[in-house]
Amino acid sequence: MRLIAAVLVSTFCVVPLYFILSVVTGDVDNSLLIPVLMMTPVFALIGVLLVGLPVHFFLLWRRMSRPIHYGLPGFVIPVLFVAITHPFGEDGALWISWQAILIGAFGAVVALVFRHFALGWKPVR
Repeated sequence: MRLIAAVLVSTFCVVPLYFILSVVTGDVDNSLLIPVLMMTPVFALIGVLLVGLPVHFFLLWRRMSRPIHYGLPGFVIPVLFVAITHPFGEDGALWISWQAILIGAFGAVVALVFRHFALGWKPVR
């Protein structure tokens, strides 16, 4: 049951993150905000299922449960994905770097939320 909760909560935590980013950047009046907010959990769920769960099972197998063990791959894998595939279009290197860092930060938050719900408040060894 914890694993299902971890998948669902970590998937949907991207919605408030993206909304906060929209508020900070002044993009709240964008006509695409609602469709984007509705689609972000879909992409997050794909990432959690295809990347997050295998990483989680690998970390369990290796008995690695520290937050850094979840947060680091949660950051690095999305950064590499954005840097290699350019999913937001062929922008300049600076803009692609910014996109990669933002998506990496989202990925790290999702990974840490996943860890919290999957493992609970286990003491760090």
